[in-house]
Amino acid sequence: MRRAVAIAAVIGWVFTLFLLLPDIKNFLLTHPLWHSLLAAVPGIAVPVLAWFELRHSGEAHTLRGEANRLRSEQNALQNQVGELTAELAAERNKHLQQIAENTKKPADIPFFAKGGMAYHATYSKPGSSERRTLYVYAAKDGSNSFLLEASTGQRVIGNNEEISKQFSVLQIEYEVAGFERTNSGTGGTLHRLFIR
Repeated sequence: MRRAVAIAAVIGWVFTLFLLLPDIKNFLLTHPLWHSLLAAVPGIAVPVLAWFELRHSGEAHTLRGEANRLRSEQNALQNQVGELTAELAAERNKHLQQIAENTKKPADIPFFAKGGMAYHATYSKPGSSERRTLYVYAAKDGSNSFLLEASTGQRVIGNNEEISKQFSVLQIEYEVAGFERTNSGTGGTLHRLFIR
């Protein structure tokens, strides 16, 4: 807008100076048609300048529309980033919770001070090199407490009755899986185990 006004002002000054030259001034005074034409110049110049300004405002309107479209795209992308961040945080928290649960599991197993071995058994599958073992340890302090450890990773702590029952259950599971007892033996304990 300022540029168009400045250009129009400069053109107006140059045109006015041109008209004030004596020869041009005398010519215009003797020919009245030029008076009418000269009077029409502002009327013609205003619509021409308005057309240029209208074209410029049309471009500005188009650019504003483009800017608004890009802003809405930016907002949509920011919302999408927010949703993905929330999903990622939820998944991370789920994994952290699972890790926390997994780290608590070993602490759930009470501490057992091993004494001597009270009983052991070895099982093997005919025609295979696969083996399984069961070990029963007495408590170090001589109390009626035992630890049953299986080669499959199971650990059970209990009194002589509970350990005897669990030993029998594991032995039956091994036999169902095709294993046979190949070796077994007892150790010294103050409390009788009911294992056969």
